[in-house]
Amino acid sequence: MKTAKRQKTPVDSVIRKTLEKMFAAWSDLDPAQAAPFYAKDPGLIFFDIAPMKYTGWAEIAAEVPKALAAYRSLKLTSEDLRAHRTGNLAWATAILHGDLAKKDGGTDLLDLRYTAVLEKRRQAWLVVHEHLSVPVGPAQRT
Repeated sequence: MKTAKRQKTPVDSVIRKTLEKMFAAWSDLDPAQAAPFYAKDPGLIFFDIAPMKYTGWAEIAAEVPKALAAYRSLKLTSEDLRAHRTGNLAWATAILHGDLAKKDGGTDLLDLRYTAVLEKRRQAWLVVHEHLSVPVGPAQRT
């Protein structure tokens, strides 16, 4: 069955740009730099790869620096980033490629599946749920 190709709307572009800025904000691994892109409600759930789950932004801000203590920077690039919206809610999907620079030299490569739910609050699109997962096996770059 053929389906019509969805046209990008200006809102899709705004969400895409917001997420690209958020990915860049994680480059120095400081949650404070990424904080403006996330809702701060204490009960929100964010699924990650290690640990598996964070509850609320405060837990991300406290625990991510510990989880990434061996690294000095992260370069995230997105592939096939798609954003969709209905009203004040949006969802996005992407494949992310991460290059994690180690403090003691070398780089770890990380390929991720990414899904996010965003809510428009005031004039900003904020991530209210995020899900990261890693395919089985080593990172495969083409």
